[in-house]
Amino acid sequence: MSYIAATEAETFASAFSAESILVGQMLGGYGELEYRLSELIAALSKNAALHLAGVFKLSTPAARLEVIDALLRPKADEFGLASKYAQAMDAVDFCRLVRAQYDCCHWSARNGKIHFLNMEEQALAPKPDARLVWRETDVDLLTAQLAYFDYARVCLRHLQQAMNRARGAPTAPRKQLPTPPKRERPSLYLEAGRFAEAS
Repeated sequence: MSYIAATEAETFASAFSAESILVGQMLGGYGELEYRLSELIAALSKNAALHLAGVFKLSTPAARLEVIDALLRPKADEFGLASKYAQAMDAVDFCRLVRAQYDCCHWSARNGKIHFLNMEEQALAPKPDARLVWRETDVDLLTAQLAYFDYARVCLRHLQQAMNRARGAPTAPRKQLPTPPKRERPSLYLEAGRFAEAS
C-alpha cells in the first residue's frame, strides 16, 4: 500500500486489514491489465518489440494508455470490433483512475473510518486548494472497485479472443468467452471532507 503514518500502522493492521488487502490487490492488479494490453500489441504489431518499448518507457499509466489506444484502435475498427474495444478500454481507464487515487497517497483512520489523501492530484488541480481534501472509503466500496478490475480483465480477454479470430489465429472454441455484460462503474470514493491539516 502507499504511505501510512508510523503512529497509525498498528491501528490499520488491526482495524483495516481487509481494506489494506483490497487496495493492494488493485495496485498490483492494474499491472495485469497493462500486461493484457501488451499481449494485444504483440499479437497485432509487426514490430512488437519497438512498440512495447515505446509504450512502457512512458512513466505514467495515462500516457501509456494514450499510446496503446493509438496502436490498437485502428485495428479494432478494421476488424469491426469498435464496440468491444471501447467497452474494454473504458473499463481499463476507470481502473487507472482507481489505481491513481490510491498510489502514493496518505492514509488516515478517523473515528473508525478510513480516509485517504492524494497530494499529487490536488497539486495538479486547475485551482489548487490550500486546504487538504480527504476522501473516505470502506470495505464495500473497495470490494466493488476490485470486482470492476476483474470485469476489465474479462473484457480485455474477450477482446483479445475476438481480435485473434478476426486475424485468423486459431482459437479453442470451448475456451471462448461470451461478451461480458456492461457493468456500471462504482464510485471512486464515498465522500470528500476537509481538514485543516493532515493527521
